[in-house]
Amino acid sequence: MSGNASTPVIEKKPATPTNNTVQAVAQPTINTQNTVTPNTATQTAIDFSSDSSQQKLQTIWNDFFTQLEQNDARKAGIFSLIKYSANSTVITFKLSETHESFFKSEIQKDLIKAISTAFQSSAFTTKIDIEASAEANNTKPYKPSDKYIFLLSKNEKLDSLTKKFNLEIKS
Repeated sequence: MSGNASTPVIEKKPATPTNNTVQAVAQPTINTQNTVTPNTATQTAIDFSSDSSQQKLQTIWNDFFTQLEQNDARKAGIFSLIKYSANSTVITFKLSETHESFFKSEIQKDLIKAISTAFQSSAFTTKIDIEASAEANNTKPYKPSDKYIFLLSKNEKLDSLTKKFNLEIKS
């Protein structure tokens, strides 16, 4: 046979990554000014304004509450007092100042992790709105003068009666 027989050439291709690679989710950082800023190097921001995102967030919220009920009744009790709203890329938690430190130390990190895991992204911002609690404004008066001021705030006619009967309030 004459010599034009072709021999197959085998090319070595560089290794290509498969679709099974796992991308690590960056952990958000929590600062002291009641906001959480995500580490979003390569992530697309989550848009909470769509109906599907709102429903998904509500499901996450309910599942998180159920998990707390099963594991820690105290956390579940406080979590039930917290309200949230979400728009654009911001989730706002509304809670009383008496529960702020407990929320930050015991619940916030796990809740943000649950949301990040469910949406497969931590590209969102959280904000905490502190509502003035009625307990903080509801201090009991101890001295007679404090009691008089408290009662005066409830009924302004008390002042005219005090003057009419020439009463003195002890300090």
